Amino acid sequence: ADDMMNLSKESGAISDAITGKTYIPMLEAEEVRLSQNLLALWKRRGSSWQESHPLPVDPHKDTILSAIEQNPVVVIAGDTGCGKTTRIPQLLLEHYILEGRGARCNVVITQPRRISAISVAQRVAQELGPNMRKNVGYQVRLESKPPARGGALLFCTVGILLRKLQGNPSLEGVSHVVVDERLVLMSATGDNQRFSHYFGDCPVVKVPGFMYPVKEYYLEEILAKLGRHRHRHYEIK
Repeated sequence: ADDMMNLSKESGAISDAITGKTYIPMLEAEEVRLSQNLLALWKRRGSSWQESHPLPVDPHKDTILSAIEQNPVVVIAGDTGCGKTTRIPQLLLEHYILEGRGARCNVVITQPRRISAISVAQRVAQELGPNMRKNVGYQVRLESKPPARGGALLFCTVGILLRKLQGNPSLEGVSHVVVDERLVLMSATGDNQRFSHYFGDCPVVKVPGFMYPVKEYYLEEILAKLGRHRHRHYEIK
């Protein structure tokens, strides 16, 4: 990656933010071909994971897509577990594919830690199914598995995105950051109105969370399951 960045600086070329290779604008014929192929693959998916495993963000699909289409910046405020990280990138890709312009959808999604970037990418690839797995990838420090070019979801750390901006300052070839033309900010606990005011009072889409079932276990129950006994010196006197 460093060699490619240095080569880009010396030659005046820019790096592809999705694949890491030298960026070459997609020809119209290639874009049409890839978009048609993506549409065919999408239709062959059958029953989707989203249909059998719904999340709170799913009913807000139209509102979210409309806000992103009509505004350069959108703040999405969703509670933990609502599906922000895994579902919204898929909603964007699906929207573009069904409109016949899937090859134009190249989304970069940042994660705070490398382990979450990798695990979320694997989860999204699983949800999209075997036909679409090659369109999902990740990039973290010292490890990279980029997606296929044209219709791509790339999960990476913030540090990786900053490095990509050095080799491609305007993020040519990127449709959304979840920043050629779209910026999506997603947070469970952030000051959403402050974000909104900073970006010119951009819209805030609020998504409720999901209460996952929680069962309490007492220490004696855990010890019994493990076949262990509490030592007397651990008892509180």
